[in-house]
Amino acid sequence: MTTLATRPLELTERGVLLPASLSAARTARQALAAVPELAGQDELLFVAQLLTGELVSNVLRHSSIRPGSEFLLRIDCDEQSLAVEVSDSGVGFNPLLLLRRHALSDAHHRGLALIEALSDRWGFVSGTGCRVWFELDLVPGRRLWRGREPIPRA
Repeated sequence: MTTLATRPLELTERGVLLPASLSAARTARQALAAVPELAGQDELLFVAQLLTGELVSNVLRHSSIRPGSEFLLRIDCDEQSLAVEVSDSGVGFNPLLLLRRHALSDAHHRGLALIEALSDRWGFVSGTGCRVWFELDLVPGRRLWRGREPIPRA
């Protein structure tokens, strides 16, 4: 695994160059499993791995990077939150247009809908290359994930 960053790495920040190949999603999920702050938080790890797999799959399917090229997976985690970002040298896109254009019954383009539904925050930067990221809160007492259901008021 290669470690790289665009700013100095702290102990909780990890950057991994992934190959533009079918093994990239598995490698990304393994990198998340090694994050110490997620130890014992099986539901959060599952959601983080699911969403990370979607980000990686989007790079492989929709960016213009060639097989054999590499793209960056960045994982930043502390006691409060987990942030995951993929960045590539592709032409970029506007994911908000995809979310609006594709109905929930479509067989394709469901990854961004999952990211929208399951993450606490997400976003993108497009232009020279493309970066898409999500965050999950890791605060103590976080309720178990049950989708975006309303929290009962006392």
